[in-house]
Amino acid sequence: TMKVVDSTPKNINLRFAALFHDTGKPETITTDDEGISHFYGHPKVSANIFENFAKRMKIDKKSTINIQKLIFFHDVKLGTKSRTMNKFLQIFGDEDVDLLFDLKLADIIGQHPDKLSRLEEINKLREMYIKYLNSKPVLGVKDLAINGRTLKQMEFDDNVSYGALLMLYFSNGGKTVTTEFFSTVRDNEYFRECNQY
Repeated sequence: TMKVVDSTPKNINLRFAALFHDTGKPETITTDDEGISHFYGHPKVSANIFENFAKRMKIDKKSTINIQKLIFFHDVKLGTKSRTMNKFLQIFGDEDVDLLFDLKLADIIGQHPDKLSRLEEINKLREMYIKYLNSKPVLGVKDLAINGRTLKQMEFDDNVSYGALLMLYFSNGGKTVTTEFFSTVRDNEYFRECNQY
């Protein structure tokens, strides 16, 4: 664990994540028929252990959540499809996803030398995520090319929820801004549900 900590850049959240990332292993250890140990679910247990520590140490809530995310996802395989990348980037944001890659690299360095070949794989994956981020993907409503003001110009009824419209548009990828698209929203179950609030 200390080798993992030493291998991370000097960022307090990252260092805490590195220190706690495997603390759940003793609680989750199982041994298969071939005598090989497994630690299924250890990231979740490790994240909970850190949460308890953070409460005792009075670490602020935002930092606690960010560190828990790093711990929880440190062992998750990151996908390369745009939909999967979107999900991770929505969870982490561009800065914290970079910390996740730092943790993954440090974790490999801290393991058996046989695992070092995976460093190149993680670095290539990181390059893919950076390239994807540079393409300005739509990760949230704030990234859409439209806003409530745009929708008001489309002359909807006064009781229409513009927030629900934007969420619907976001859920469809936010690729086109057409009156035709929005003219179909009243038939959409998600929109009808959102517009009740």
